Amino acid sequence: MERGGPILGIETSGRLGSIAAGVDGALLDEEPLSQTARHAADLLPAIDRLWRRQGWPAGRVDACCVSVGPGSFTGLRVAVTVARHLALARGARLVAVPTLDVIADAARPHVPDGGHVAALLDAKGGRVFAAYYRRDDAAMSRLCEPKLAPADAVLQSAPRPCWLTGEGLAYHEAAVAASGLSAVEEAARWPRARSVLLLGWRAIERGDFVAPFDLVPLYIRPPEAEEVWARRQA
Repeated sequence: MERGGPILGIETSGRLGSIAAGVDGALLDEEPLSQTARHAADLLPAIDRLWRRQGWPAGRVDACCVSVGPGSFTGLRVAVTVARHLALARGARLVAVPTLDVIADAARPHVPDGGHVAALLDAKGGRVFAAYYRRDDAAMSRLCEPKLAPADAVLQSAPRPCWLTGEGLAYHEAAVAASGLSAVEEAARWPRARSVLLLGWRAIERGDFVAPFDLVPLYIRPPEAEEVWARRQA
C-alpha cells in the first residue's frame, strides 16, 4: 500500500461507536456515532463527513480497519458490510482488529508501564469472554488467546498487578468486588476507533490484510434469532 494514503478505523461493536481517520498510523480525526447509527445508511454519511473535514476525495480509502468483535450483532454486521463495500468498490485493503485488543488499548493510558489489564465482555450465564494484556511502553501485549470462562475464574487467574476494563464489568459486579482488583475509569472502558486505527496500522505494517469475504464478525454466541430457530427445531 502506498504510504500516506487515508486510513479508516471503524468501531461499532458496543453501545458507543466511533470512526477515525488517519495517515501512516497517526490519528487525524475521530467522530462519535449516535447509538442509532447501526445501519450502513447512517455509517456511510458519517464517513463522508469525516473525509470532507480532511479534504480527501469521497470514497478514497487506502485501508479500512474494523473492530470485528465480539460485540453487537447488528453493529458488527454493518461495519463488515461497509468495509467490504469499500474494498470491492474502492479497492481499500481490509484489516480485522479483535475488539478485546481495542478495549485493552483504550485502557492503556490509565495503566502504568509493566501493569496488566484484563479486558472483559459479558457472555451471559455468569461467563465472560476475556484476555489478559501487559503494558509494554506504548503498546498492550496480549498474554493469552481470548477465552470464554466463568467471570470469577478469569478474575482469580488474572496476572498481578492488574486493572479491569470492558463493558463486562457492569454485568459481574459481585465477582469484580470479590477479586479485589481495581477497574479503570468508566470512560476508558469502551473501545474507540482511534485504537482500531492504531492497532490496524501495526497490522498494515506487517502486511496482515484480509480478503473482503474473509472479513467476518467474531461472535461469542449465535445471534438471538438463530438461537430461537435452533430451539424450535430441537
